[in-house]
Amino acid sequence: MAYVIGRRALFLHVPKTGGKSVLASFERAGMMPRPLRSPGFHVGHATERQCYDKRYRYVFVFGFVRHPVEWWESLWKFAETPGSSLFEIDPRVDHPFDSILPYIERGLPLSEFVSRLITEKPGFYSGMLDRYFGPDLELVDFIGRTDLFKLSMRRVVYRAKLPVRRRRARYIENPVHINKSAPGSAGVWEDSVRTEVLRSESKVIDRFWNGVYTGEGRRRR
Repeated sequence: MAYVIGRRALFLHVPKTGGKSVLASFERAGMMPRPLRSPGFHVGHATERQCYDKRYRYVFVFGFVRHPVEWWESLWKFAETPGSSLFEIDPRVDHPFDSILPYIERGLPLSEFVSRLITEKPGFYSGMLDRYFGPDLELVDFIGRTDLFKLSMRRVVYRAKLPVRRRRARYIENPVHINKSAPGSAGVWEDSVRTEVLRSESKVIDRFWNGVYTGEGRRRR
């Protein structure tokens, strides 16, 4: 889903990138995110292009990314969680996982699960980020990193000019871990599969982890 933060900042919630923690941090700081309508699309993860609400004109659009190795492991944990909503996605609406759902099988070891999916859909995570942020980041102003949560959130607040009171700033900077995956679930990575993930998702790694990270998007206003 896309959420309005403050008056005119738009948060694009990419699946499995810590979006619930971002929203919870803003809530704790007294800024209640407001979901936008996205008719015909999965309400949880609509992109800016899919959102329609005449009340808002966004001056700042942002999202978060997670390292590909962590992202694929998070997806596996989500699939292994009893009662996971991953298997309850309404087929009548558009969802970013539509193309990989037919290949997701519960009960597989981590490496087998990931290997199967990246064989069928190489570069899936990179492509999904392009869907949200644009191939050249032309749909966003800023992309935070989950492993740099405090720094990223500080930049969001500053760049979007969000009215966070100083005494509540600590709630913004300290992530609230919210995960519906089964507690204690852990998998073992085979070196060859990890290497294949790094190769398959090289676009994300080159863009956000290799070199100097700035998080700057290229959205035109």
